Amino acid sequence: MKTKEEVIREAWGDNYNDQINKNGWLTVGFNYEYNHNDFDTIRYLDCVEIRPKSLQGIESNNGWIRIESKKDLPKESCPVFIKDFTGCISEIPYYYFNEYKLFKGQNTCLKWEDVISYSTIFKPKKPHY
Repeated sequence: MKTKEEVIREAWGDNYNDQINKNGWLTVGFNYEYNHNDFDTIRYLDCVEIRPKSLQGIESNNGWIRIESKKDLPKESCPVFIKDFTGCISEIPYYYFNEYKLFKGQNTCLKWEDVISYSTIFKPKKPHY
């Protein structure tokens, strides 16, 4: 599994440098040459921030929570999407018991140590109208 920094370095390729911030943005002057189609931009009065479009959502890991210890697990039973060590993404129930924390599907039972990351499936809020 790659780290956030590795993903940012990979997206920037040979153009990576120490001026790129923790979310992949680089502050440049207005005259900087870059292909607008490949970059997201934020314009300020005196500069522009650019970032490869492939890094969209990196601030929140696109809603995924990386599991590095038990403290990263959900605090209650709920349905989740998981990504396992094979790279497979599955929708599966998560069961929270005092000592046991399991991702258990119809034909699958995974210990939390076997799952790389998860994303909860939220119950939608009531519509306004």
